[in-house]
Amino acid sequence: MDIGCGYGFLISRLNEVCPDSKVTGTDISRYQIMNAKLRRTQGPLVVCCAEYMPFRENIFNFVVCSEVIEHVVDPKASLLEMERMLKNNGYLCISTDNPLSIYRRIVKLIFKIMKWKKVLKKSSSLLIH
Repeated sequence: MDIGCGYGFLISRLNEVCPDSKVTGTDISRYQIMNAKLRRTQGPLVVCCAEYMPFRENIFNFVVCSEVIEHVVDPKASLLEMERMLKNNGYLCISTDNPLSIYRRIVKLIFKIMKWKKVLKKSSSLLIH
């Protein structure tokens, strides 16, 4: 199960690595689910929020919630839903964006440089005229 599957990138990778598995994807965005279907993402794709999932209890061996939990309205309800759907010996993988990661720092630096280049370009064009 991929909660917040977006256009289905992770589902497609999981299907490549584990071709015998059945990966279900959910997203709150109809647009993203439609996009996943247009990209021919294999497996059930469901529009729903993370707080109220339309699945039975103890149904999934593995639940992934990548870069989503920080965006849900009620994180506690979402976690309880994940626990409810997960089989007793199942695995839960949650990741969240880390604003202190080196990747984020590099991106911030690049945006600052780009901003300063625009400012300098504007000011130099003002000086020329």
